[in-house]
Amino acid sequence: MEFLSKRISVVRSENEVSVVVMAMEKPSQSNTQLFWFILWTICGSVMIYYFFQQEAGKTKTMYLVWIGFWLYFAYLIGRAWMWRRFGRELIQIKNGKFLYKRDTAGRGFVHVYAAERVKNFRVAEDNSPKWLKSMGGNTWNTDCNSVAYDFEDKELQMGYQLDAAEKKALIHLFKKYCERNTTRKESKEDE
Repeated sequence: MEFLSKRISVVRSENEVSVVVMAMEKPSQSNTQLFWFILWTICGSVMIYYFFQQEAGKTKTMYLVWIGFWLYFAYLIGRAWMWRRFGRELIQIKNGKFLYKRDTAGRGFVHVYAAERVKNFRVAEDNSPKWLKSMGGNTWNTDCNSVAYDFEDKELQMGYQLDAAEKKALIHLFKKYCERNTTRKESKEDE
């Protein structure tokens, strides 16, 4: 096993490669989000308590709307914390297939693509608005959108908050192994 960076590990052989991209270098970095989630849960619990103390009327409706927003943001905070703490991306290129899994604590779906149809690896364009970044958008962001590639007519993305060196290394690695798996598959078909 080799490491491209503190977050990226690679296992490779002649025609196969497995890459693991961890969401964070150190899981302890997610403690701030956990603290925020605990405070958010306490505030929401108080509001739910007061909701049941009210009699029917406009105040109870206001509490219900507030609780709806609270639940939505509690879900976003919890999802971001889980991803930062336990998240990783698993990418494999083997046997003519490109496999991608976004894994959170052992859960996630494996997306399987034919390696010969995965093309044009490149640095993904950053389309997020500047106001979002200024408000800490990267802290709560769980999008994996550092490296883009084309599969048939769709643009797909992967790579959680990679720096420029990590992006370049992964793009080179993926191009090399997708090409090897395509030529290997073609040579098997010729035999």
